[in-house]
Amino acid sequence: MELDALIAALSRPEPYGAPVDQAVTVIHTHISVVFLVGAEVFKIHKPVDLGFLDFTTLEQRRRDCAAEVEVNGELAPGVYRGVVAIVADRDGLEVRRSGELAADDTLVEWAVWMRRLPDSATFAALLARGELAREHLDELATILTAFYRHGAIRAAAHPEHRRHGSLATVLGNARENFTQLAALNESAAATGRPLPVPAELLEQLRLATQAELARIEARIEARHAGGAIRDTHGDLRLDHVYRLGSRELDDPVDPELTRDGPALLLIDRIEFADRFRWADPMADVAFLIMDLEARGAWTLARQFRAAFLRTSNDHEGAELLPFYVGYRATVRAKVAAMQAAEPEVPAAARARAQARAEARARLALGQLHAPAQRACLM
Repeated sequence: MELDALIAALSRPEPYGAPVDQAVTVIHTHISVVFLVGAEVFKIHKPVDLGFLDFTTLEQRRRDCAAEVEVNGELAPGVYRGVVAIVADRDGLEVRRSGELAADDTLVEWAVWMRRLPDSATFAALLARGELAREHLDELATILTAFYRHGAIRAAAHPEHRRHGSLATVLGNARENFTQLAALNESAAATGRPLPVPAELLEQLRLATQAELARIEARIEARHAGGAIRDTHGDLRLDHVYRLGSRELDDPVDPELTRDGPALLLIDRIEFADRFRWADPMADVAFLIMDLEARGAWTLARQFRAAFLRTSNDHEGAELLPFYVGYRATVRAKVAAMQAAEPEVPAAARARAQARAEARARLALGQLHAPAQRACLM
């Protein structure tokens, strides 16, 4: 089934067995389409090959759905309900929540099935309302420190994954960003669209990244050799952190989580590429620092940085944060550029993604340039 037709069919309430007047909200990312149906969430993966992931076959998408449910159990217990099958019959599509297939079923797609969490409870929403406070960031820093320490056990059990945090992997991931951004610029130019990241800016960012890597490569190697690599979150953004209280949900994720007051849940860990998740914890916390800075919350970004260094007692890792914050901003520039190029994404959303791509690239450059080279107001 073609992606556009599948999205159109799943944008109606009937496949979910929902009332005909139930609204279905559709959200696009560069790799997935998310359908919000009442208290439930269903996520399908787009049949794309982006180099760092390959979802071009139905079986690859099924495996990734299963992996997503598995890796998110620890930081978001009770949220990920399982993998569901989307099947076709003469009446249309049906979302089979059991995930089981009958002999006469025509399998169309697989999806991740989740409990819907309140949008108002994300760190992004708290920040927008002026309610994200230092104590929230302290709490997150404490949770992450414990998570990474527990991850040391997983790292010891999986030495084959620790190699992902090596200098070679870090260099490869950084270079991939620029190769793919250059390709996205070429594609935009060929079709008459504005470049998502101006060519001069992209080249400045590439050179600044290269120079910063040369400066810190010995530290990256030393931390890798010293066992700093952990199984991290990999996509630690404000939209993925929820602060829930017992009054936030009619159906609590887990009564134990909210019995003594608000609890933090972290969703959407990276599951599709080990080299993006097995990393130095500094690469993980840099994502949230970058996201705070990108939204103008510079004071909160500094407070979160200080809280994590204090709780983890990993002050030597602070030297790596400018590079990793710049790297994460470059990643988000690439993701936004990908969204701006997707024809199935509405035009207004593509325009916003276009602007976001350049903004994130400029944020990255500001992190990586020497202070005297940074743009400023006069």
